[in-house]
Amino acid sequence: MSEPWATNWICDPRRIRGGQGVSYTATERNPPGRRGFVKTLERVNDQRARDRFHREAVAYETLAGLGPPLLLEHNADQWRERGKPLYMVLELIEGINLRDFVRQHGSSDVGETQRCIRELAEVLHCCHQHGLIHRDIKPANIVLRHSDLTNPVLVDFGLSFNDADEDDLTRVGEELGNRFLRLPEHTFGGRTATSDVTQLAGVFVYLLTGAEPRVLIDHEGLMPHQRAAVREQLARVFGGRQLVRLMSVLDRAFAVDLSVRYRTPLELAEALENAMRHDEAGDDDLESILARVDEITLSPEHTGFALRRQSLLGVLGTVRKTAQAFADARHLLLARSGAPSGDNAVGERIVVYRHGEQPGPPDAFSTFHVELRGPEVYVLLVDEVEVWRGQSPDDLFTDAVTKAVAKKFLDR
Repeated sequence: MSEPWATNWICDPRRIRGGQGVSYTATERNPPGRRGFVKTLERVNDQRARDRFHREAVAYETLAGLGPPLLLEHNADQWRERGKPLYMVLELIEGINLRDFVRQHGSSDVGETQRCIRELAEVLHCCHQHGLIHRDIKPANIVLRHSDLTNPVLVDFGLSFNDADEDDLTRVGEELGNRFLRLPEHTFGGRTATSDVTQLAGVFVYLLTGAEPRVLIDHEGLMPHQRAAVREQLARVFGGRQLVRLMSVLDRAFAVDLSVRYRTPLELAEALENAMRHDEAGDDDLESILARVDEITLSPEHTGFALRRQSLLGVLGTVRKTAQAFADARHLLLARSGAPSGDNAVGERIVVYRHGEQPGPPDAFSTFHVELRGPEVYVLLVDEVEVWRGQSPDDLFTDAVTKAVAKKFLDR
């Protein structure tokens, strides 16, 4: 008995194996000449596979004329008849998929990347507007019509979900199989349009760098765009202010918290386009102003100074807590005022006193200074006398602070 698709289609000899079955490129018998892509279901007795095959056909019918390939013919409406071969014939998109394109040509031009992402965002927007979530956005599922990067076609809706469906074909605990960018929410079969948007951001990074993100957060705790090789590649493509804007957009796109990420594909596309625009003199919108500030404050010199000062303030904070603990334990009051600081030193004046009294003149305060004397060596000075040295506050540190505060209280 001939296969059901053989009535109208002559399949080419080459078999293409996929996730659910075997596919072929084919030519229509009557009228001759029209080309199609025949997808078949191999596991004819697997009801869940049959359900998914039917759902994919419904997705293509729902999205007819909105970007994905046209569904030319199918018998997926017989999905309940277990054991019967199922097939669908889609419009054949002549061209290679995005994964093969990048493998052949390397990283892509910024302008073409921008147009590609915009086109995909428009298609995904249509999908989401019709209640369809793709859930498997990856380069292998994006075919370039005539191998043109600016003319992408989203295919393979086998894992898609329609929010009108009452069934759940992805069991709790069953992870979706996208190895291009595995998302935490998919570990338990999650289905949200936000995940499509996040995977689209992964495609953007892949186009510009050739690097597959694979996971949202790697073993070093880094998002896809923060990893050294990817960041270096992006830094070669974008100017300082552009890079700052772009990294900020991708920080949000790849956030672990779903509520932080971009919700719609068009929102992501617009954010990426704004980030990639060329800097212009006199550009005074808030985003550009903040980007110029960040360009300065994220410089290596400024960052190094900020980190030193942050570490010094952390040690000085222990001085304050120790003095406050001394005062609280004895029902005393504590007053603080500023003291001279520098690139490698921070200071503060502290005094404790009884209720009903005043803190007193400047000489009633103990002056504490924390200085950085090496990469990880701190020195504590009280009234310009060194009383402690070490890598981090310890019992000797708190004893020195307590002693200084107590002696000053007795001298009042």
